Amino acid sequence: MIEETPAAGQPAADLSQAPPKGYRPAIPVQVKFTVAMRQEGRCSLCGEKLDAWKGTEWDHVPAIQLRAWDPEAGDTIPAANDPDYLTAAHEDCHERKTTGRQGDSKLSRRGGDIAEINKTRRLEKARLAREAEIKAFRERLLASGDEPIEVPVPDKKKKKREWPKRPFPKRQKTIN
Repeated sequence: MIEETPAAGQPAADLSQAPPKGYRPAIPVQVKFTVAMRQEGRCSLCGEKLDAWKGTEWDHVPAIQLRAWDPEAGDTIPAANDPDYLTAAHEDCHERKTTGRQGDSKLSRRGGDIAEINKTRRLEKARLAREAEIKAFRERLLASGDEPIEVPVPDKKKKKREWPKRPFPKRQKTIN
């Protein structure tokens, strides 16, 4: 089994260097064969025997969108079809790993590849926004004192609307 977490001291994937959206090269048959032989024909996730090529899916570990992009080579680091970073799995096992779903749930769960990719994107977006704020602050700080400095006013967050309140119905008095 291949370890999915980055090695100690190694930063998580930097999305500013992520591969282009939708990048997914076809996996050559020779690479698939190498991976299947390495796993002795067993699913990398549940350990059961793989039946046929049609019921087998090929999982990239780590997911392609979590890898760094090498613009010179036009491929990810490590290479997208490197057999050392591919595993063979049953369709349902692969879906569970990718989505993190358990049972009949239609929601993606924490721990799945999709959730991890989305989390990485959110964190990268927040990091870039913070860097832009810091850069703007430095520019204002270092600006000459001769000119007035325009300070951007942050947008006020809209207050969340409360649910409309409905009065309780009046009780009818019963006569005894």
